[in-house]
Amino acid sequence: MLTLFSDETEEAGKTYEKLRAGLIRFFHFRGCCDPQSLADETFNRVASKMSAFRRSDDVQPAAFVYGFARKILLEHLRSPRNRESQLEVVQVPDRIGPDPANDAVDEDHAHLQKCLAELSEKDRALVLEYFSRDRSEKISLRKNMAERLGCSSQTLQSRIFRIKAALRTCINRRRISAT
Repeated sequence: MLTLFSDETEEAGKTYEKLRAGLIRFFHFRGCCDPQSLADETFNRVASKMSAFRRSDDVQPAAFVYGFARKILLEHLRSPRNRESQLEVVQVPDRIGPDPANDAVDEDHAHLQKCLAELSEKDRALVLEYFSRDRSEKISLRKNMAERLGCSSQTLQSRIFRIKAALRTCINRRRISAT
């Protein structure tokens, strides 16, 4: 796969590392909880589709890789498990000894719990209910929620979008103040 980036091994390795760091930032700044795995998945898919890329075309290798990253991001954001992990209040089991890999996730969950507590009762209940179902159940739930609130589905989505933006801002603020 490194031949995609350059014919020289050292230069290709540097380009790979630079792209991987960029992908991790790409996924991190879009709220993904495991950006390293998503960056690795991006490279796995690029490697499986190497035959589709021709260096003679006017397509830059970075653009080719980020094209895959955008698709993987969409898949990740659509996955029901991701939605639950972003908004569900999770009880973390006690563990024996420190685990640095889980500390960041634990910290994010703690930030999320505190930020949910800062929301008004109405907004907190709305966002938790909105993300409480999966697949076909969520469609009917959200339709019923919109009817109950006396608004359109688009209006409900806009409200949820604003609440999620406020949660993201709160979580990021807490991350920064924790460091």
